Amino acid sequence: MNRGRFSACGTALLVSLLGGCRACDADSAVNPSADARTEGSVPPEPMPNLLGAPIWSSENHARGLGLPKGCRLELPVRHSALPGPGVRFFAATHGADELVMATTVDGSRVEKSGIVNLETRQVVDFPWKKIETPPAADRAASGWVAAWDVARKNQRTAEVWTSGHGTRVALVGDQLSVADLQCDEKCALLTTYARPTIAPGATLLIGAPGAALSDWKRVDIEADPDEPWRPIEVVSIDDSVWVALSSESKLSLWKVGDAAKLVKELDTPHGVLDIVASPRGPVVILPGRPLDECTSNDFPIEVRTLENEKFVSHGQANPDAALARPLDGGAIVAWVSPESCRTRSRSLVHALLLDERGRPSSSVMAVAFAEGFAMATRGTRLDLWLRTESALTWMQADCAPAPRDAGPSE
Repeated sequence: MNRGRFSACGTALLVSLLGGCRACDADSAVNPSADARTEGSVPPEPMPNLLGAPIWSSENHARGLGLPKGCRLELPVRHSALPGPGVRFFAATHGADELVMATTVDGSRVEKSGIVNLETRQVVDFPWKKIETPPAADRAASGWVAAWDVARKNQRTAEVWTSGHGTRVALVGDQLSVADLQCDEKCALLTTYARPTIAPGATLLIGAPGAALSDWKRVDIEADPDEPWRPIEVVSIDDSVWVALSSESKLSLWKVGDAAKLVKELDTPHGVLDIVASPRGPVVILPGRPLDECTSNDFPIEVRTLENEKFVSHGQANPDAALARPLDGGAIVAWVSPESCRTRSRSLVHALLLDERGRPSSSVMAVAFAEGFAMATRGTRLDLWLRTESALTWMQADCAPAPRDAGPSE
């Protein structure tokens, strides 16, 4: 998920694209209509100072690095010193050669930030204000788009920032919260149900990044009022949009075209790690035991499909953060966790390939010792960035999951 694609969790410095700003407050009033599509721009606020781009050194070996079977590492591997203290970073879903990065001195306020082109070293502004609450963001074909929620008088608004277009109000509602944003040729913005009074469900806006927000299509997802359903993720954008909602111990998957259709509900007693698109529909990645219980070094990673198939692989200690990305012919799942339940001073990034049905097509592989990571895919290309205490490593690979003749396993 792009916020349960985990934001920065514990020592894991992965910042994924799920989730908008939870603590952005302002005093100006807005029209309290639940369907506000105000086209007036929000007054611009000062951006953080630009950070410096990484300066890469290259190594033509892969010592200390691993990838799942089916991935071929492309040399050189690149390394850079971190651009400042308290670094957080994330990549676009299908981005390559770019990272959104931010630094902090006090652990709260962003001191420097920017969208960094890792090849040209060009850095441009990005509206990231508090280090632990990055905007929901993704890269569209025409540039970066970000969204967050902000308190204004008696309501909350969802606001959308687009490169070259500034910030605009998208929605207004009681306790409104931005859950996720995903873009390609068009963007899908997922929020809690945008109503004058809070209610279970979600609101989805779909449109072209540069278009007027009043031209974006709105679809409200009216979930079972007896469950506290909240949106967590935009899974994929195509002719239709797949989104996910969760309650206390359940996950619901919705296919949205002109209207929203509930396709699947799953029991998720231990929460959700992430959800990834596949040719057969969403594939759900679940923890197989409670995330706060680490009693043995064989943590089960469960994979569930729309066809009720269940596959289980095993990592080591409980994940602190996880992220899944689609590949041609399947997907890759990666997570960061302590080295073991007893050795929590060092963290490892692990990875696993899934085939197009969601079945594991490789064993779980330890990638490297790292405190956090970001990941982007396009086709069979994988870009993986690893953060250690003092350095950033950039790996590129070609990953082709092989179909595996195996039935569901428990």
